[in-house]
Amino acid sequence: MKKIAVINDLSGLGRCSLTAAISVLSSMGVHPCPLPTAILTAQTEYPSYYCDYYTDKMEIYRSEWLKLDQHFDGIYTGYVASVSQIQQIFHFIDTFKEPGTFLLVDPVMGDDGQTYDMYTSELLEQMKQLVLRADIITPNLTEFCLLTDTDYAEIMQSGLSDKEFIKELRNLGQNLCQSSPKKIIITGIHTTDQDVT
Repeated sequence: MKKIAVINDLSGLGRCSLTAAISVLSSMGVHPCPLPTAILTAQTEYPSYYCDYYTDKMEIYRSEWLKLDQHFDGIYTGYVASVSQIQQIFHFIDTFKEPGTFLLVDPVMGDDGQTYDMYTSELLEQMKQLVLRADIITPNLTEFCLLTDTDYAEIMQSGLSDKEFIKELRNLGQNLCQSSPKKIIITGIHTTDQDVT
């Protein structure tokens, strides 16, 4: 059975992050190994939530799994609460990524043109470095714009047709892929033209 380290938050309310990943990966016949970055009462889209950061615990997971001589077919990263958590992820990757280990990075930083509470310019710079090591990244449109230094409001108000809009995103993605991930899947794009690919 393939085994994937899933580095993400666990939210009590909200069908996302570890709650969703564990279920989906298990149903695919993959063994998910969760490493929580934070425990939240509710995901960050709720008007109120409490977040318990697990930054110091991340190193404990890494060292304990190393003692047990664990090997992973894949590493999947999601929500991180700080720059120091990204540094912990780099350490984890350096320890466990082997030839053939797949790295998927979901660069969680914002949505709908707005950044999340934990976002800083320093976090963006570290996320760009993490993306450089990925095999595939799955940003939403807001996160894609952050990674490519593109103005979200400007691209949304550009008046481009659906086909031109997708072409612009493809060009930005190809530029990003020249030095970083092999593949990019931009999530949450809505078009009216059913023929746009």
